[in-house]
Parts: sequence; C-alpha cells; structure tokens
Amino acid sequence: MNRNGHTPVLIKEVLDYLDVAREGLYIDCTLGLGGHALEILKRNPRASLLGFDIDEKSLLEAKKRMKPFSERISLFHSDFRYLPDIKVDFQKVKGVLLDLGLSSYQLDSPDRGFSYSLEGPLDMRMDSGTKSLLSKSSTNTQNTDWLRYSGNSAKSSMPRDLPEKLYRREKLKT
Repeated sequence: MNRNGHTPVLIKEVLDYLDVAREGLYIDCTLGLGGHALEILKRNPRASLLGFDIDEKSLLEAKKRMKPFSERISLFHSDFRYLPDIKVDFQKVKGVLLDLGLSSYQLDSPDRGFSYSLEGPLDMRMDSGTKSLLSKSSTNTQNTDWLRYSGNSAKSSMPRDLPEKLYRREKLKT
C-alpha cells in the first residue's frame, strides 16, 4: 500500500472489538499511518486518541491524515513502552490497540531498508534518527559478523551464507 491508499488490517474486526462507539480515550500504541485511529475518530465524535509510533515518517503522515481531528489527538514520536510516563487517567481509557509488525508502507519503500525484493540500503531501522546496527561507517566484515552472530543461534533458520549474500546483494534462490 502507498501513503494515499492505506487500508488498515482487519478494520471492521478491530473497531467492533474495541466497541468504538463509547465515549472516552483510545490509545493506538503502534499508530503507523493512522488508519485504525482515523476510523475511530471518524465514527465517534466523543472519542479522543493518544497515538505512539517510533517511525517518524509514518507518524508525520498520520498527523497529516488526522488533521481534521487535531483537537482530539495527542501524537508521540515514541515507543509505546513509555506510555506509563504520560499522565493518563486510565479510568477514561476505553480501548488500546497494538498492530505489531511492519507495514506495507515500510516494506514498499526501498529507501527504508526493510525490503528484500527492492534495491535500497540495508538499514532496517524503524526510526531513522537512531544509530544503525549496520552502519555505513562499519566495515562490511563487522556488519556481516553481526548478521552472522544474530542469525546463527541453534533455532535460527537463516542460511549460513545469508549475511554475505545480503551485503553483496546477491539474489537468493528460494
């Protein structure tokens, strides 16, 4: 999906399960492009929303999309693990949503470094403002060693030569 054609996953089921007709505060811990949050706000004029996301690019897109509801939203460029640091009256919270995983927006953007099928940097950071584990300043050997170490546990299904192939951008045979 692209930014403009974003369709949230299981939207009907999520809205039904959260029972979004209730007045109160809803918390979207993984806001992404704001699809679920936007639907909550559209369907319930008495709902307010806290949104968290560590992906700044997605958060900025969500903010644009939810501009008509700006008086009812508070968005945070933050990991949801910091929710307890925010002064929230949890008696008013009616629903909490966590849509864990990568989004098509991240996977379909080669510059984000998540895609395995599109040309782009090997980056894999949700927040491009953080230090990369696979930095350009590191040598290929250091990065390859890190990937090899990360994928070579007894339970890993990563092919032993995957780190080298990723770094050389070789096509993998599947």
